[in-house]
Amino acid sequence: MKKTILFFIMLFTVNLANIITFDCASYEKKDVVSFKCSKMEEADKETFEILSLEYAKDKNNVYYEGKIIKNADLKTFEVIKENPGKILLNEEQYAHDKNRVYFSGEEIIGSDPKTFQFLDKSTIYRAYTYDKNNIYYLGKAIKGADKKTFEIFYFKYSKDKNNIYYYEKAIKNVDKETFEALTFDYAKDKNNIYYMNEVIENADIKTFDFLKDEKSLFEDRYTYDKNRVYYEGKEIIGADPVSFQILRSEYAKDKNDVYFSGQKLNVDIETFEYTLEGKCFRGKDKNSTYEYGCGKILR
Repeated sequence: MKKTILFFIMLFTVNLANIITFDCASYEKKDVVSFKCSKMEEADKETFEILSLEYAKDKNNVYYEGKIIKNADLKTFEVIKENPGKILLNEEQYAHDKNRVYFSGEEIIGSDPKTFQFLDKSTIYRAYTYDKNNIYYLGKAIKGADKKTFEIFYFKYSKDKNNIYYYEKAIKNVDKETFEALTFDYAKDKNNIYYMNEVIENADIKTFDFLKDEKSLFEDRYTYDKNRVYYEGKEIIGADPVSFQILRSEYAKDKNDVYFSGQKLNVDIETFEYTLEGKCFRGKDKNSTYEYGCGKILR
């Protein structure tokens, strides 16, 4: 199997002993056994063993985030740790016993514990796995994936001789020869722009671009072309692509209105004033007071 990663090719490592832990962050074994400060009624304190931040076991059960994993084999259950002492995203979400493989406490249907292993070992992102039966993305089988030609080329996007995939799903009617990933969630070919695995309807390929948020490294919620503005792949009806600009993160404006997560706030743009503190947006115009992302919404 080919294994190509175009981003984060260096293995990022952190000593787990140096991580600061916080109250209620995971399991605690004090007067009682608890997970995130909620008492685990079924747990046997004397035999309780913490295996990772999410997994634990005692003489009776195996647990994920404080809940019993049904049918897990106690004697052979273990968390998969190929690199103990290092942080590898998602790695400790995986576990196995003699009968099954688990991701986030759920059985990976169709998996084979004897041949199961990580596919993308060159990065910190442990999303892709495989065994004699399937290739998987975060515990879900990529149906029909061809093992000999399967290739990861941009985290969530992968391909083989037959298909282009986003997560575990094949993208329909894609042109494989011209397909390229633009960001984690956007891609294009000679015919279309894609958000995740769906075509962005009516998007103009030649002029499609991203509205940048300088305060955030991975912002790509708002996009535009010469005719339209989009939020997460959906057109914002009536938005003006020429004057549209991001204020911060979910907040944006154009000559006509102000927007929150792609939704018009219907402000009086001539008298509108605003302040932003973190994600807390407060504004006012001659008609109303507005507050979003501050723990409540006022209109």
